[in-house]
Order: sequence, then C-alpha cells, then structure tokens
Amino acid sequence: MDDPISIDEPPHFNAEDWIGQKKQYSTALYFIWDACLKAFAIPTTQVAKLFPGPDITVADLLKKELPPRSSAIIISKLESWFSKDVPHTNFEHYFTQPIPNDAFVDDLHKIAGQAWLDGANSIADQRFNNSQDHVPLWIIEYWKRMRQVAKGRAAWRKCQNWMAVNPEAHRSEETEHAFEDAHAFLPGLGWNTPVLNLQGLTTLTFTSILGTDWIRDSTVQLMVDQLSERLHTSDQMSSTLIAGPEFARVLVTAMANRSSYSKSSTPLLSRYEAHQKNKGLAVLYFPAHMNSNHWVAVHVNFKRREYAYGEIYTYFVVQDSYIEFRRLIGQQSKGIDGCSEEMARKSV
Repeated sequence: MDDPISIDEPPHFNAEDWIGQKKQYSTALYFIWDACLKAFAIPTTQVAKLFPGPDITVADLLKKELPPRSSAIIISKLESWFSKDVPHTNFEHYFTQPIPNDAFVDDLHKIAGQAWLDGANSIADQRFNNSQDHVPLWIIEYWKRMRQVAKGRAAWRKCQNWMAVNPEAHRSEETEHAFEDAHAFLPGLGWNTPVLNLQGLTTLTFTSILGTDWIRDSTVQLMVDQLSERLHTSDQMSSTLIAGPEFARVLVTAMANRSSYSKSSTPLLSRYEAHQKNKGLAVLYFPAHMNSNHWVAVHVNFKRREYAYGEIYTYFVVQDSYIEFRRLIGQQSKGIDGCSEEMARKSV
C-alpha cells in the first residue's frame, strides 16, 4: 500500500522519479498533473507578445495579422510529434506558420501528458523542414489559444459584415436607431472584455446578437436584464414583469415530471403566482426556446386570462409548440387559460 499523502506538506515533484520511468499518466497523482501543466504552460513573458489583449478594440483586432488556420488532414502518427530533443528552432519565425486543424490539436493535447511523462521535451512538427523543427511543448497551448482568438476575430468580422449589408428597407425606425448605436459603439468596444456584473460573460458574447447565429441562454438573460431595467423607468413597472429563460424551462420540467403545483415542487412558479396575486401583476413576458432551435417571446395577460406568443414564421410551423405551451401553462400556472388560435397568430 502506498504511503499516505499529507495535505499540509504535499510531495515535491522529482523529475528523476517520474520522467522516463514507464509511469502511467492516467493514474498519476495530482502533483504530477500540476508539474505537467507547468511544462506545457506558455511563459508569462511570451503571452503579451503572442496574443492580443482582451481589451483591445474590435477595430484593432480586425486589423491584426494572425497566423492562418489550416484545415489540411495530417496523416503522421501523433506520437511522432513528441521528441526527447530540447527545442532548438527559432520559434519567433515559427509563429507565422499555419495552425494545425482543430481535431488534430485536440488529439495531440489528449496524449500530451503521457508523452511528457515518457520524456518528451519538444514538439517536432512533421509538416515542415523534414520534421527537423523542434519547438517548445507549450506550442500546443499556443495553438489552442490562438485558434480561439482567430475564431473571435472571425465572429466580429461577421458582425461587421452583417451590419453593413442588412437591407435598410426592412428596418423600423427603432431598428434603425439600434443599428446606428451599434455602429457607433463597436469601434471602441473591447473584443473579449469581461462584462461588468455578469460573471463568466465577455463582450465576445455580443457577436451572437449582431447576426443570425444561435443565441445562448446567457445572452437571452442579458437581454431580459436590459429590458427589465428599461421597464423600471416606465409607467408599467408595477403591473408588468419580464421573466428569464429559466421560467420556460421550469414549465417544461414540471410538465415532464408531472409535478404537483406547490411551493416545494414548483417553487419558481409559486413565487410568480404570489407576485401576481400580491402585487397586482397584470402582464408577464418570458422567452421560450421552441422546437429546440428558435426563441419566441411569450405574453401572458392575467387580467384577460390569456396568453400568446410572437412568431415570425407561419402559425402552422410552430403549432405543435403552441399546443404544448397551452397545455403547460394551463396546468402549471393557476388562473391562466390558453388564448384562441386567432390571438396565437398575432405577433406580441
């Protein structure tokens, strides 16, 4: 039986005891993983030189030259990319070389730990110079991070192009103002800057709004928060509420689990019901993800005991989803009835 490990005094990694000793990385202890992470980490002195900072503007990012991303299929064995030789290639010049395709980089990363434990000191790029180029192990992390930068730049480029070609003839006055604001704001916006008070979200999230890409739940919640702030300054503040995407998910879950309507089984729905009864809530809006591919706005009118949804497609495309929501809301929210088909056809 192995000796117990002290948490207060963790063992020191001794390369001679582990590197090249036919150890298995999959069964290695945590301090071995830490040593491996350090071996593949990009030196802090290189990070600022290699990558654009998250706060540089979108306009500046679009001007930057980045290494090309290759889609070429690589047929050489993964193991042949790891060498026991020390790095000796001028990697400053190497950073202009194309980044290998995403799948290959991911596969290389999967076996990197074991290769390092077997004694690898460098990456021998099999694509160039007859495999004589030997660069640091952290080139794998460089490839991974640089491809994210490249994807970010491509996303912002797509936004810029979309705003430039979107036909003005089909824009409302409000939409036109929104486009003008976006055009004015975009040049000075940091391309990947953390968004204040929104943990884990950065400005890169906004790229899904300026275009036709799928919108994530977190982005929808961001929109709901913004609309709620605007609502607080209006005359409808006390009688109208905007719920987040979680509300629709709770409805679906309650229906799937056949949950009884109570504070313990459906607490979120119960809180909204209490808000409606105690504070005179008249209207509720919430986003719903329909058919697993489309967001719609659902409108509930408590005074009329009706609900409807806004839909840009024909009624028949989402008829099944409409029937599902009529059943869900009718069963899981007391005091709300489904609207007529005529009302369902209207955009709210």
